[in-house]
Amino acid sequence: GLWGSPEPSFNAYLKGSETQMVELAKAWGADYQQDAMVMLLPKEGAEGGKLIWDFGRTLSEGDLDALLKGVIEVNRDLSPALASQAGLEDFMVGLTVKDKRDVEYWASGPDTFQLGQILITEAIKKAGLSLPEVLKTPGYEFRLLFKGADYFVK
Repeated sequence: GLWGSPEPSFNAYLKGSETQMVELAKAWGADYQQDAMVMLLPKEGAEGGKLIWDFGRTLSEGDLDALLKGVIEVNRDLSPALASQAGLEDFMVGLTVKDKRDVEYWASGPDTFQLGQILITEAIKKAGLSLPEVLKTPGYEFRLLFKGADYFVK
């Protein structure tokens, strides 16, 4: 939704080899006519992971609308300067909402963890919501899959 059209996604806890998981994701992406997809693979020592804000209550539709509006605002107003300071060409955040209670942000490494936390914290403040504690869960590798090729995101 935030990027102009719905983005198909799914969360799956599957067991198998890394090769099998990549092939599954590529097949799923082909079914949905995607030119590219991102996989988040649990991997010990990987620098990527997620930040989780648990609000401790179910967020109303108004709360969620205000939060998404806050994300759009920080991506437009704050992100370009922070990305430049961090030596990144471009940077935007997006959220995953779980059970209308938690929001997650997935980061590919230390820089994106830090920038994501700053931007989403500001989005939460702009939404007028109480700022919950953030939990950092590292240990995920980002794999960017294109038709015909795949890359590790650093």
